[in-house]
Amino acid sequence: MHHLDRAVGTALRRARDAAGLSLKDVERLTEGRFKPSTVAGYERGERSISVSRFLSLARFYAAHPDEILSDVLSLIRHGDMEVVVVLPRDVAETVNAATRTSSDEVD
Repeated sequence: MHHLDRAVGTALRRARDAAGLSLKDVERLTEGRFKPSTVAGYERGERSISVSRFLSLARFYAAHPDEILSDVLSLIRHGDMEVVVVLPRDVAETVNAATRTSSDEVD
């Protein structure tokens, strides 16, 4: 389980709870698009969620995605969670080159 998945899941569970919905409600009201086991997996951080499904759930919960993401960041910042981003070598080299170019322009 990744820390980020766990934080996203916790924030999604909070949004579902705030909407007053059970996992069964989510399945029924989305006409089976979101199965209880799938949503529970997201909420426990056992499954990663795609951006499009995250946005769909946020809309369904009548929550703004940025508020849910703000909750995620708060969980990471104030909890024991740490997010590590690993970039492929070619992307990392591009970012490093862009950073060097930007810092050269400042000098």
